[in-house]
Amino acid sequence: MNFLLDFHYSDTWVDPAKQFTPAAWSNLHGSALEGKIYSYTQETVQRFIDEGVRYLK
Repeated sequence: MNFLLDFHYSDTWVDPAKQFTPAAWSNLHGSALEGKIYSYTQETVQRFIDEGVRYLK
């Protein structure tokens, strides 16, 4: 079975023309926002790995 993880960094449903920054991140800008996106993504991927969901080729 294949698995696809598709990140949407928004509090609501998004599409390519409409994606809003999550409310909890609204006060972050520039490198602070980049850092938050990076850490959130890293923590999420690590959680999947910890739970046994891995990319297999």
